[in-house]
Amino acid sequence: MVVLDSNGKPHAEVPVQQKAGRWTTLGSTDDAGEVTFEVFPGTKRTYRVTIGGTTAARSHKFTADKDNVTFQTMLATIRVLTTDGTPVVDVPVEQKTKVWAPIGSTNEAGEVGFEDFAGKGRRYRAEVGEVVKEKGKKLTESNPSLQLRFRPPVEDAEEPREEGDA
Repeated sequence: MVVLDSNGKPHAEVPVQQKAGRWTTLGSTDDAGEVTFEVFPGTKRTYRVTIGGTTAARSHKFTADKDNVTFQTMLATIRVLTTDGTPVVDVPVEQKTKVWAPIGSTNEAGEVGFEDFAGKGRRYRAEVGEVVKEKGKKLTESNPSLQLRFRPPVEDAEEPREEGDA
């Protein structure tokens, strides 16, 4: 079994499990993103891998000695913008798998990129000031991004006057 990122580079230390009645751990991927185990040709099992709280599962029937199962993540992007399209910088973004977990903070373009499995519906959230925006979406390879938009802060038109000022 091989676990790769969106650039085809290996994911190391990824736990791999198989379901044969119940889930059992086969091991973790090595530096090449591989975990090796033996099965008889014709064996069909469901396999799952978990990266950062995100899980992907796939059924596979092995047909030959060198048959392989490959899991690959995609690069997903969350954009945090104001309603007029201005990027919001240094905003922590989280995703909910079982619990809320940090993805990272937005860059100068208001974006945070992360590796995820395609087709997983999740909730994402960010907080700007005291306003929290939360949105759910199934990110796919053809649509790997989500926007969270916030109203820009309202600025006072003029300074408040002190009593007695004209």
